[in-house]
Amino acid sequence: MPWWTSPSDIAIGLYKREQVSLGRAAEISGLSSPEFLNELGRRRIPINYEAKDLRVDLDTLNGLS
Repeated sequence: MPWWTSPSDIAIGLYKREQVSLGRAAEISGLSSPEFLNELGRRRIPINYEAKDLRVDLDTLNGLS
């Protein structure tokens, strides 16, 4: 690995190409999920979250009540 390529750079590249999930990208980078989200925000990289993901999350929450 070139000296200028960090695990975070690799993880972010994979995440941006939707080749890994946010959780897996965080693992690759060596950061916690909240730290990885913070790094995405710092670099102004949007999270991969679409309307269908929201629907699934809402259905899950409704199923818990």
